[in-house]
Amino acid sequence: MRKISDLILSVFRYIPQYFFLYLLLFIPIVVSGGNGFVDSIPFYVKNNKGTLVGGFHNRNSFLGTVPVKVYGARVGLDYGRRVGVFIGYYTTYNVADRYSYKEVKPSVFDTIVRYTNLSYLSVGGNYVFHTYKRFSFDLPIMVGFGAGFRHTNINHVPQGKELIFVLPIEAGLGVSYSLVDWLEIDSNIGLRITPLNANEFTSSYYSFGLNIRFGYIYRKLKKQILQRKN
Repeated sequence: MRKISDLILSVFRYIPQYFFLYLLLFIPIVVSGGNGFVDSIPFYVKNNKGTLVGGFHNRNSFLGTVPVKVYGARVGLDYGRRVGVFIGYYTTYNVADRYSYKEVKPSVFDTIVRYTNLSYLSVGGNYVFHTYKRFSFDLPIMVGFGAGFRHTNINHVPQGKELIFVLPIEAGLGVSYSLVDWLEIDSNIGLRITPLNANEFTSSYYSFGLNIRFGYIYRKLKKQILQRKN
């Protein structure tokens, strides 16, 4: 299963980045019939009370050339099941990058092993530009800030700790399927651009997750309690 996920990532990784970004922005405009989706965002926020939504969104991506799983969770407000705003937390754990760089003896090489731990917070939003039965298609955009540490060993000798800062900017296309009124499964493909570390951390990604509509659950329970009292 891991080999299949790495193959999918490799395909996305070699798509020209700017072409992919144009595609992400172009598809919602066409499906929604023009630029009207931008104008409708204030409408949904103004005319709907925000309800609490949370979930888990683990991602498969790259750090440099190394496939990596990014563990994430987010919470936010949903307006009319069309517009959402949220804050998310994402982290990796001991991503190992190993390579040989110099032959010191015949068939014996110096070996570098780097372990990278990286975490970041992101704020963002999404707009649902098309629905079909229980399916919803949306455009998520996120901007974040984070930091991490890298430990480097050369031939098993520690070389110290390196502090890393990242400013990830992410955009993608998402599709979710409503299992019940309060629970959805969610998947995304997208592009992460990191201006501070473009060569190393800029990459495509895909993700799978769950969305839990806590606001809906609360209203449902509140309604049942009031009915029983009456």
